[in-house]
Amino acid sequence: MNFNLGPLLPPPTNPSRATLVLDLDETLVHCNSERLSDDDIYIPMRFKANGVYYEEAFVSKRPFLDEFLQKAGQLFECVLFSACSRPYGDRIIDELDKWNVFSARLYRDACTEDDGYTVKDLRCLGRPLHRVIIMDNTPDCYFYQPTNALPITSWYDDLKDTELLELIPFLDQLATSIGILADLKTFRYKRSIQHQATVPHLHYNPNFKPS
Repeated sequence: MNFNLGPLLPPPTNPSRATLVLDLDETLVHCNSERLSDDDIYIPMRFKANGVYYEEAFVSKRPFLDEFLQKAGQLFECVLFSACSRPYGDRIIDELDKWNVFSARLYRDACTEDDGYTVKDLRCLGRPLHRVIIMDNTPDCYFYQPTNALPITSWYDDLKDTELLELIPFLDQLATSIGILADLKTFRYKRSIQHQATVPHLHYNPNFKPS
């Protein structure tokens, strides 16, 4: 990413709000070539999955996505940051975001490619890092700023999944917190105990400096 181009986001409309960066695929939705449930969103578009091109997509919403988005929109400046293409992402968000939760949408062209990894460098947003949260199912995407991570498991088709619902009370806590990064650290620690594994700490280089 060329930092001389300036921040990716315009000035915030409500500077008192922290910024919640949300991933799309396998965090909020999963895109399939076949319908999985009656609630799937049908989108006639060409997309590629596992090396195969399909002419139509069925987008499954993670359970409790609507409730999660509405709550997030009340509390944070919400930014979509996905490694997918813009046409694909926009078609999905146009259908999902009925409440205009997302103030900005960032896609693959806003990511940083580093040694074969696609990274979402939060420094490019133009927001104070201590007030930024990134929720993503792929740790590689936030390995420049792992302390900002609100990790979430990958979702594909489990209609009994409740992770988004369970995160809503934590959103309330973060929205009024004076120590967001400390709260995130505590959350990740508790999560690691519950899952008997630490949040992956992949490829993080503390000496990295942007070019």
